[in-house]
Amino acid sequence: MKEFLKKIRLIDYLVIDLDITKNEFITKLKENVDEGSTGFMSDSFDMFSSSKNEYKGHVGFAKFQNKKTKAPF
Repeated sequence: MKEFLKKIRLIDYLVIDLDITKNEFITKLKENVDEGSTGFMSDSFDMFSSSKNEYKGHVGFAKFQNKKTKAPF
């Protein structure tokens, strides 16, 4: 199933080289991403969030996963 999702481009991977340390990148990313679920059903509660961050998801040292939240207007 995962291979099929990659083929139709619903799953994608991106590699970028940055001139900052990994710890600095993770710290800055965590400041801009609210911790939360990125699943399909989590969209319905996005409009009740009072956070200024446009993204939610999980940020870890080895990987991160995020998605753009839906604005109420």
